[in-house]
Amino acid sequence: MDENEFAHDKSQYERPNFPYRCGRGVLWQKPCYQGPNLDGSCGGVSECTPALKGSRWQCKRSKSAGGACEDGPTPYGECGLKRTPCAPKPTLRVYRGRLALLVAILIVALIGFLQAFYPINNRFFKSSDLNPISKAHQKFAQESGCTTCHASHNKGPGALVKALVTKTDLSANCVNCHTFAGPSSKAHNGGIKKDHDYQDTHCQMCHLEHKGESFNTKVLTGKQCNFCHKTKFESFSRGHPEFREKFPYLKRNSIKFNHVSHFNKHFEKSKNKGPKTCTGCHNITSADRAVRSFGFDVVCAECHARQIISKNLNLITLPEMPLPESEEDLIDRNEVFSFCAGPVMIEMDANMDELKKRMSGPERKKMEAERRKMEAERKNTEMEEFEAVSTDSVTVISAYLLNLKDKDSSEEYATPIQELILEMAGNGTDRMAQLIEEHSANGMAKKLLAGLHPEVLKRAACAWALNEEYEPPIQSEYGGWFANLVSVGYTPFGHADPVAKSWIEFALAATAGEEDQQKRELAKAMQKELVDPKDGVGSCIKCHAVTAKKSAKGKEQLFVEWEITWPELKPFVFYSHKNHIDMLGVDDSCQHCHVMDDKAKYKDSFETEDPAEFVSNFRSIERNQCVTCHSENQVAQECQLCHIYHLKPGFKKTMMTVAKTQPSINN
Repeated sequence: MDENEFAHDKSQYERPNFPYRCGRGVLWQKPCYQGPNLDGSCGGVSECTPALKGSRWQCKRSKSAGGACEDGPTPYGECGLKRTPCAPKPTLRVYRGRLALLVAILIVALIGFLQAFYPINNRFFKSSDLNPISKAHQKFAQESGCTTCHASHNKGPGALVKALVTKTDLSANCVNCHTFAGPSSKAHNGGIKKDHDYQDTHCQMCHLEHKGESFNTKVLTGKQCNFCHKTKFESFSRGHPEFREKFPYLKRNSIKFNHVSHFNKHFEKSKNKGPKTCTGCHNITSADRAVRSFGFDVVCAECHARQIISKNLNLITLPEMPLPESEEDLIDRNEVFSFCAGPVMIEMDANMDELKKRMSGPERKKMEAERRKMEAERKNTEMEEFEAVSTDSVTVISAYLLNLKDKDSSEEYATPIQELILEMAGNGTDRMAQLIEEHSANGMAKKLLAGLHPEVLKRAACAWALNEEYEPPIQSEYGGWFANLVSVGYTPFGHADPVAKSWIEFALAATAGEEDQQKRELAKAMQKELVDPKDGVGSCIKCHAVTAKKSAKGKEQLFVEWEITWPELKPFVFYSHKNHIDMLGVDDSCQHCHVMDDKAKYKDSFETEDPAEFVSNFRSIERNQCVTCHSENQVAQECQLCHIYHLKPGFKKTMMTVAKTQPSINN
């Protein structure tokens, strides 16, 4: 068939929905170029509408009308061939419409006549002739009856005739009780993407009444859904679109749990510890849309609890210090003595001063000379035999807080580290907290140094100032802050340790907040060490994913997925794992749909912070897997089995509120 057979320049075909035909077309089968207007007037007397090409006007008369005129258009662009106007004639469609309207009026008039002059039991039409409404709605119609929904009921023939010829929407009565998350008159309550304009909907399009008390008004058919949807199909097993690629694993997990490596490797090595099936970790008793897993203490602690408490945080380490009395030595031993000696030594100094006062002049001079001689000999011995108690480097945390470009250069770190040690010896945690607040939001120091007693830093600093290792009186066995030899650090108490989590968050936020390039590089070095999956504090990032998100200021910032996030629930889709587990059995039901993919690069997908770049442990679920059961003559496959129409349906509280009169108490 020629697709241009009915083109405007080849065919006289006129659209049947036009109410009028050209008068010439009725008489001679040659309608005018313009054709009639919708109001029945002549559309024009010109044979065509000339077109301007370059500087000349060209005739545009169709080939079916004889082609271009010999005279052509006038110099002013007007058609050179005009006819007198005709009188357009109504089409057969118009006559049919008038006849149908006349019949409808006669029927309505007949109904009104019978109602007025030949009533049956005073009413021509009785509501009892209809099937009763559903049981769920009966109580709401007890008081007002039919008028609860039908405003024209019992208002005479005129109201009945008006109701028959007027389009009536009863949805306004429905929303007196029913509520939705969006507009009730929009498809799916307006919760779908608007790629084009959707027609307004009303309740009667899907929900019917007067079908009997036991009729369920919620039940729909596939044909009703097909009425609006562009993609038509017969049933789920015949024509339903295929599932999306990667379905249902569309978003990256918040927890890095590699099912392939655990089942094929780790659980094989520790058969007494690892689960045998999926139900060893997933709680099927509460299964519904998702099958949530048990907590860390139930399924993970057996293997991973000890790993967490073995990964410490190193806050500050004493590096190699300068020689005493050298230009780089800023430690005032007398000042350290006043900070660290304690009440007993201070009292001894006071007694020594009192003894000096009682001595004679020559005796005091002799004692002072002896003291200076001994002090000089001690200093010479220290200079000759001095050996730094530590040869370690500055920690990445100290380097970041003190802004040390090269944490291994004694020339750069000597002054700031010695000043920090003196501050710690005098004030404990004050200076450390001040440095943290300068590099973070207010209040962050309270989280990062939570549980750190000032005396821990004070005693360690006192020993380090005198080039001595600090030996704590009691070793910590249960985690928390500790000072030992040349380091002060933190050992996590266990899973979800708040201090360990805070330090990881501090390290991730540091790179986003620093504008200075040098400080940013120091922040990256700190982040790399603290957030390392293998050796970072608590090894938290071994399991918890790091995701890049936009902050309130529009900057990209890294966040840790501390909590398990389950797949986003699609508002119009429903799936129950519990029903399938009950039918297929507890032990093997999961593997029917969730099949592990040994070749998937699951671990590699977490190397970036983009949750969209995700490769699942499992193969995508395809529609054919569902069709094996959900098909004709087997398991149900109607649309409502998986899809929901209304967005968050509910009820108004007012419909359930009944005013009650409190009984009076007569004494």
